[in-house]
Amino acid sequence: MIIKIFINLFIILCSLPLFPAEIVFPSGDAFLVEIVSEDAKVYRVKYKEALYTIPKSDLDKVDLLKPGRDRSYKYLQFTLKDGSKIKGVLAEENKKEFIIQSELGFVTIDKSRIQGEVPESQKPDSIDPKYSFSEPLVPETKIGIFGSVLGSSGLGISRSAGLYIEPAYFKYSKFQFGYKLEYDTFQKTSRYEMYHNLFYVQYPITFTNPWLDFYLQLGGGLSSVSFKGENGNGSGIEGAFLLEAGWQGWKWKNLYSRVSLKSIGLKETSGMIFLNGVEIGIGIRL
Repeated sequence: MIIKIFINLFIILCSLPLFPAEIVFPSGDAFLVEIVSEDAKVYRVKYKEALYTIPKSDLDKVDLLKPGRDRSYKYLQFTLKDGSKIKGVLAEENKKEFIIQSELGFVTIDKSRIQGEVPESQKPDSIDPKYSFSEPLVPETKIGIFGSVLGSSGLGISRSAGLYIEPAYFKYSKFQFGYKLEYDTFQKTSRYEMYHNLFYVQYPITFTNPWLDFYLQLGGGLSSVSFKGENGNGSGIEGAFLLEAGWQGWKWKNLYSRVSLKSIGLKETSGMIFLNGVEIGIGIRL
């Protein structure tokens, strides 16, 4: 049943569209692209099947209402002899005049009225290759909180919550390192309380569609376990490991969410205890 739900969710996410937009560089080079995702610092765009990461500070203008895709052109600015300026896209040229498509519509400019040299009108072929990155140009620190429901055959169902941090510069290639602190409480025949201190490495699994953003986590650490019941109470420190697979496709500005399936294993003298379940959380990119 769970596998069926995830398959249906995957199909739905694959069908979600990207968002068209016009991006304009200070040089006047303009491109009709599809916005893959954005955060406080960068746009991730798709242009002619290639992906680019462009800092917002490098753009002169972004028009999210401009229709079209995979087309490039150049904005030109003409200074006339009377001191006025006209900016727009060159639509047509003949021996006597230019026809410019400006924000106010088409404007015909007599060449004899132009002051100085005519700006270069050749349109760009592609976005500068220096932006051809699938990863952000500026590293991001991620901090999040979450709640989870975990089950164990011997302990019952838990009420769980926690937080994590993934520092920007604790990263090697695509591998992100992080720390997670989680509190679990179980109540069956006895009451169990657990604090998990886990260090992990995360590997991203991404696709062109920004909604298809998945990850795998593998980690380990120490867990503080205490219990109280009719037969007495006790506490101790146990070795623990983490295995988690999740989705983090929802993003809004610098916020994002995560939904995952995870398993925490505890090594006790009597054997292994596995805590399996679902985690849902929200985080912020700094």
